[in-house]
Amino acid sequence: MVCGECTLCCDLFEVKWLNKPVNTKCIHCDLGCKIHDEKPSECTDFDCAYIQSKVTNINLRPDKCGIIFEKLSDNIFYGTVNPNQKPTKYAFAQINNFITQGFSVVLGSIKEPTNKFIISDKHEELVIRNEFAEYLLNRYDK
Repeated sequence: MVCGECTLCCDLFEVKWLNKPVNTKCIHCDLGCKIHDEKPSECTDFDCAYIQSKVTNINLRPDKCGIIFEKLSDNIFYGTVNPNQKPTKYAFAQINNFITQGFSVVLGSIKEPTNKFIISDKHEELVIRNEFAEYLLNRYDK
């Protein structure tokens, strides 16, 4: 699976190494990264769930569904909601699919300070909240 025409992660996410603010097109992005061999760890460490999937509906590609999903752990998928697009029915169906598979889902936005937790019945909410908080500490402690 490849990104295809999707460059949403290059648009939405901050890249401190490049002084690229959130919700701004990366100057190195042109249907692919023009500095691919030298791109910072902020970019290389990101694992889009769409790219990781072996069989995926094109409607789940982040630029089409409005949410970039990434698997954070064996328990959690995180979805960054595109503030410039309303999430589609396919995005909500994917969230339900994750829940059915036993994952909890955390939804966030670059414009909202709080996250929405959708807890699988296989998890305790406090455990998922603590696991997510630990993930954030480790992610930004690099």
